Amino acid sequence: MPFSAQARAASDFLTGRNPIDTPSNINLAAERFVVPLGTADLALNTVGAVGILPAGAIPCFVEIDATDMDANATPLLAFSLGVIDDAETAISTAAAAGGAAWLTGRQEGRAAGVSGLLTTLPMRQVAPAAVERKLGVQITAAAATPAAGTLGVTVYFRMA
Repeated sequence: MPFSAQARAASDFLTGRNPIDTPSNINLAAERFVVPLGTADLALNTVGAVGILPAGAIPCFVEIDATDMDANATPLLAFSLGVIDDAETAISTAAAAGGAAWLTGRQEGRAAGVSGLLTTLPMRQVAPAAVERKLGVQITAAAATPAAGTLGVTVYFRMA
């Protein structure tokens, strides 16, 4: 199940209203993507785009921030993050996308907070592509008590 139309329409990057900044050299660049998520977006196996990896870019780090989207005293919300397939139905396992989800079992959103800089082997194995690729999340454990909120993903990348 994809993210709601509201979540997708609220992203200036995903709708093309805001272009992604790309450096013309090998310097590190960063782009922050914020997506508002409704309670239905927090259901098990929901997959949705949160940002864009520019054409020719190689990811280096990711930072995740979120509001409290699981209001239960014993929150369960968890998700994976990575390049999503063109149909936006799953995290890509293609070798060029890193071969697996970049991050799994992420719990930002169980309480408001920020992850700090994260990197993994699949993220480091991403090959540059001639086209933009969508970054997305897949809810791997539904929120026990879903609460609408926002998910932010900052991607630090360099050009190949």
